[in-house]
Amino acid sequence: MRRVLVLMAVLAMVFVATCCASWAAADWRLTLTQGVWQSGTVYWMGSNQDVYAGALKMKVDKYDAGHQNIIQTYYSWMYCIDKAWYDPNDWYERQQGGIPINNIPDLNEDKWARKVWLINRYGWNSWLDVDKATGLQLAIWEVITDDTLDLNAGNFQIVSGYSTAAISYANTLLGLVQKASQAEIAADIYYVNDQNMNEVPPIPEPFTLVLATLGIGTVAGLRRLVAR
Repeated sequence: MRRVLVLMAVLAMVFVATCCASWAAADWRLTLTQGVWQSGTVYWMGSNQDVYAGALKMKVDKYDAGHQNIIQTYYSWMYCIDKAWYDPNDWYERQQGGIPINNIPDLNEDKWARKVWLINRYGWNSWLDVDKATGLQLAIWEVITDDTLDLNAGNFQIVSGYSTAAISYANTLLGLVQKASQAEIAADIYYVNDQNMNEVPPIPEPFTLVLATLGIGTVAGLRRLVAR
């Protein structure tokens, strides 16, 4: 009898812990504050879809487990991972590392690694220009959906719309894309509800460190010249 009671107590604690974990994971609300995008029609996994492509600036609010109080707020640029438009009235589950499950058919680790690579290297400055924002979005959709890396073939294709410059930028990125490292994937942040949103890293990597190093070296050199 004592064993049964202990087992029931353990199961109860696991149940409570699981519920608390799921509540805590889902207590994020996203509010659109700015958008940089273009409209067009794409072929996506078997049908034509009219969709916007580009970057979204989101206010991110983290709530406590009771959905009552905001305990953290910040702003971040994001790119949709699938073709659906985000719902501002929904709560989102925030994930770090790994890939979404069951949201996009045939999405695997290799495809996700390419998406992370694109976001880490081009997400931080692409939203400054509507053509680049749109092009990066199109490239993201291509790498997570297709094996072809061709915007005119496969599971994802551009049917109409979007600017020539945006499509050209997307093709440029697809010609450069590689797989992100495991460390980059582990630090990757995305939000899951009925559709997914990917958060652009706040610090551009790896170019920020390179530029910072060059900047420090330049300043040091100028100081030496002035001292002479």
